[in-house]
Amino acid sequence: MDFGAQCGTPIYAPADGTVRLAGQTTVVWGGGNVLWISHGVIAGNALMTVFYHNSSVLVSAGQSVKRGQLVAYSGNTGNSTGCHAHFETWLNGAPVDPMALL
Repeated sequence: MDFGAQCGTPIYAPADGTVRLAGQTTVVWGGGNVLWISHGVIAGNALMTVFYHNSSVLVSAGQSVKRGQLVAYSGNTGNSTGCHAHFETWLNGAPVDPMALL
C-alpha cells in the first residue's frame, strides 16, 4: 500500500519487533532503502511489516524496536515514481492487505 507523503516524512514502528533487513539492498528488486520488521506471533500468526523506498533507515538488522519508535523517513529510492510511504504487512510469510489489520 502506498501512502502519499513528502520525502522525509517520519515512519514509526507500528509494533514492538526485531529488524530483519534494513538499508539499501539488491535482495528486493526495486525496493531502494528497505526496512523489514518482524513482530513475532500475534493472534497465532507471524507478522512482519515492510517499508520500501525510504530516503533513510535509522535502525539496523538485528536491532529491537518499540512501537512508536522513529525507524525511517519516507522517500523515493529504488524503483519509485515519487516520494511516498510504501507499507506492506505479511502474515505467515505471505503478503496481506494492510487495511485488514489497521
